[in-house]
Amino acid sequence: MSPGVLADAYAVFADRAAAAKIPGTKQQRVRDHILRRAPVTFRLADIRAAVPGVSDQTIRLVLEQLKNEDKVRADGTGRAATWTRMTNTAHPT
Repeated sequence: MSPGVLADAYAVFADRAAAAKIPGTKQQRVRDHILRRAPVTFRLADIRAAVPGVSDQTIRLVLEQLKNEDKVRADGTGRAATWTRMTNTAHPT
C-alpha cells in the first residue's frame, strides 16, 4: 500500500470520527457538516459517508431546509444530483 493511500484513508477515518463526536441531533450534525466541512459542491452520498448513522431521509430533510434558507442549491435530480453551498453561508470557526 502506498503512503498516499494510507494517508488518504486515515484522513477519511479522522473526519468520520470527528463527525461522530459532534454533539446534537442527527439533523444538527448533518447541517454542521454541510455548512462547515463539506466541499462547496457535494452529493448526498458524500454526506452519507461523512456523517455515519444518519438516514438518507434525514439528510434530504436538512438539504431541503437549507435550500429554503438559500444556503444550498440543487443541481440536477436523482442520484446524479449535486448540491452547491452558496457563498457566505459557512459559520466562522
